[in-house]
Amino acid sequence: MGYRSNVIYGFSWGTFFDVLSKLVSLGKIAILSHFIFGPTEFGIFGIAVLVLGFLELFTESGINVLLVQKREDIKDYVDTAFVVSIMRGVLMAIV
Repeated sequence: MGYRSNVIYGFSWGTFFDVLSKLVSLGKIAILSHFIFGPTEFGIFGIAVLVLGFLELFTESGINVLLVQKREDIKDYVDTAFVVSIMRGVLMAIV
């Protein structure tokens, strides 16, 4: 078949999961809109989601990608990745 079919197959899976992620996000916002009473609260929620999104983007360490792509034994790195992930979560919770 060649690379063309592999590219199309991978692109279709990537697109499917991207669309699914957007639909779940839209559903989450639709459900939360019933619990949030006014536009002010919804705006504050939007700002909080935006700040958390940027914080996730800027604090991404890339250690998860390293663990997936590493060909050798990763037992020495798992504990470090776990601690880094916990520290990242604590930092995001504080902010």
